[in-house]
Amino acid sequence: MARYNNVTPRFIKYAMLVSLAFILIIASNLVNNITTFTQNDNEQQFAEVSTLQTSIGQQARFSLSDGSKVKLNTNSLVKVSFSKKMRLLTLIKGEASFDVTKDKSRPFMVRVGKNSFTALGTIFNIEKNQTKISSLL
Repeated sequence: MARYNNVTPRFIKYAMLVSLAFILIIASNLVNNITTFTQNDNEQQFAEVSTLQTSIGQQARFSLSDGSKVKLNTNSLVKVSFSKKMRLLTLIKGEASFDVTKDKSRPFMVRVGKNSFTALGTIFNIEKNQTKISSLL
């Protein structure tokens, strides 16, 4: 019986070391997966990025790859970024009208400064000047 008691502490010590190694491996993989997921989520991996722009005195209409239409008024600038999850447009300056094609799986978001507007399928207008931002549905 004395031999059984001597083997048990060794076995417990060995089992604890194996368990600790296993926990460290799992924790390392978990941290690596979380870091990779966070980086991919932050990058958004936009499949399509383009810029729409008009000069002073110029107006223009653009058709986007999803079928939506954008009309830019004079001296306007819009950045278009499409991904599998969303359609993001950033009005940098000027005025733009949007005729949005419905796509429930990819919301259509327009950012203007710190404000953002989300549409699933509608027509609306946004104007940004130096002192204010206005929208019209």
